[in-house]
Amino acid sequence: MLNVNASHGFTALTAVLSVNYLDRFLSIFGLQSDKPWLIQLVAVTCLSLAAKVEETHVPLLLDLQVEGTIYVFESKTIQRMELLVLSTLQWKMHPITPLSFLDHITRDSV
Repeated sequence: MLNVNASHGFTALTAVLSVNYLDRFLSIFGLQSDKPWLIQLVAVTCLSLAAKVEETHVPLLLDLQVEGTIYVFESKTIQRMELLVLSTLQWKMHPITPLSFLDHITRDSV
């Protein structure tokens, strides 16, 4: 996730949000160990959602997938997973993160 985040020039907040979404989703939904492709799908989905929340330019869903990975997903599959992640997280897409505090502190000190 972090490699893709950096390769597209996304902000640090996008990276933090994508990891936050992934962590929250996995803590609620859980994944079956016999489906290793599922974690990759959820990771791509969380990065896509974070980019849509934070970035002004969001690449195509196919471009968010890392070269050389074992699994490549169709855009429609990622979009369906986006709906599952959004509903699982109850559409709470603006969590308070440590980066939120840093941004607030640095703005106040200037």
